[in-house]
Amino acid sequence: MGVECAVDIPGNNKIDTKDAIRVYDFFEAVTEAAIDNLHSVWLKARSLKDCVIFHLEVECESLLADFSELAESSLFEDGVWRFTLRAKKAGEQS
Repeated sequence: MGVECAVDIPGNNKIDTKDAIRVYDFFEAVTEAAIDNLHSVWLKARSLKDCVIFHLEVECESLLADFSELAESSLFEDGVWRFTLRAKKAGEQS
């Protein structure tokens, strides 16, 4: 298929299982929706004081606008969809 994939997640961060499942399910659904014309997918995480922010970038020709409502933010620019999800660190208070 020739799809380029990358993941960048900093170490020693823990999130609740429900948030891990939510992020994975989002990644899986977006990837499956774009699979027929997917060029690249990149999932990266950034650790903040009380949360981990996940950025998913997907280069494809598929229309992924329906996923925007499931993400904290989304942007489509130059053929790349960018989605952001936030997960509270495990053990942190709300």
